[in-house]
Amino acid sequence: MRPRVEIIVEHPGLPVALKPARELVCRVAEEETLSLKALNVILTGDRRLQNLHRDYLNDDTPTDVITFDLSEPGRPGVEGEIYISVERARAQAAEFGAAPEAEIARLIIHGMLHLKGYDDRTGPEQRKMREREEHYLQRYGKLLRFLPVKTGKNS
Repeated sequence: MRPRVEIIVEHPGLPVALKPARELVCRVAEEETLSLKALNVILTGDRRLQNLHRDYLNDDTPTDVITFDLSEPGRPGVEGEIYISVERARAQAAEFGAAPEAEIARLIIHGMLHLKGYDDRTGPEQRKMREREEHYLQRYGKLLRFLPVKTGKNS
């Protein structure tokens, strides 16, 4: 059974193909053997992400992505939310010479790897996550294409 994946666009200005983004989530979950039940990917702004970063991680600095595992202990399946700053994604894409949609894909993958249990607190952990991100970008990154964005919940 495929997971319920919703892409919620709160920040206009970066077109993201919603159906391919959901397909990317499903393919990464399958390859990582992540028993994904439900996932919301929220494309939002710097201010909201910084507020979440401060409120939940005690760090009042901007960040690009935050992942919350909302799974209920003892119940099957992973449920979660991935918040992505569209402004950070756009800036990072320019910095790395990548397309903005590729950076959004990388951040979705990054959040999913956190749901799988990967961490990025140490250098070796960061390298392992980066390798997995690159693997999935090479394999599935072309799924994302520019399409008109609708604001709000897009399932």
